[in-house]
Amino acid sequence: MFRMASAKEVTFVKATSSIFTRCRSVPVYAWGDATAAHSPKFMSFMNGRSNVSNVDRGCLLALVVFTTAIGGFILISPADFYTSVPGVAAAGPYDAHLIRDVGIAYMTLALGGVLALRHPANAPVVTALTATYFVGHAILHAVLEASSVRPLNAMVEAPGIYLPAIVSITLMVRFNRTPAEA
Repeated sequence: MFRMASAKEVTFVKATSSIFTRCRSVPVYAWGDATAAHSPKFMSFMNGRSNVSNVDRGCLLALVVFTTAIGGFILISPADFYTSVPGVAAAGPYDAHLIRDVGIAYMTLALGGVLALRHPANAPVVTALTATYFVGHAILHAVLEASSVRPLNAMVEAPGIYLPAIVSITLMVRFNRTPAEA
């Protein structure tokens, strides 16, 4: 198992997300994935991980719903997305192909989240990839705002840009812990 965060980073996330640390453990086999039952090594690794909780699963589900809604909106109506979402039009001229590419990226993230919910063994990799996208996206927005390429609009962008980055990085750290760290 690879580690994406140092012990210092894990401690910071634990301190800033106390709601997650108070959650009751939910064994992976309770998620309804019968295929995991045949692998004792998998079960011994996943059982007892306090990071597998109803709150973690609920946050991952919320991220799936968010990415599906945004991705669907982009794919169905890229012009409406371009004109109605604050800051999108300020990023450059309308390009339906490019906007739909972003929609496909969001739908790919949603599919990964569904797979992680259905097959918990995939959750560490899926949450790491999801965090990579959302944190990279948030950094891009922060750099553009700081360089005055776009007007500072962090409060408007917080729910759609920065909150998914925070949730995904928290889930990544929590799903990538070893049982000893849990």
